[in-house]
Amino acid sequence: MLPLLSREQLAATFRPRLLVPDNVRFGLTDGCAGVTFHVAADGTVQQVEVVAEWPAGYGIGEYVRRELEATRFQPPTGGVVPLHYEMHRLHLQ
Repeated sequence: MLPLLSREQLAATFRPRLLVPDNVRFGLTDGCAGVTFHVAADGTVQQVEVVAEWPAGYGIGEYVRRELEATRFQPPTGGVVPLHYEMHRLHLQ
């Protein structure tokens, strides 16, 4: 059984845009990755898990995971550490 995903809207206070790896930038025009993660009481991202990646083999999921680990969100209300899901789509044109 899967845990319930949080419905709380996240507000990023810092979200860097990392350099897209060369194999993604030169090999694709677009792709996407879906990840689940927890937001700690201090707003840091923990336990990032890539659950979907398209197309496979280019490292898009790893890129999104690193970007989320560098992101900071406003701390969740009440210090709760809910499970969140985000879908990231890359357009490389």
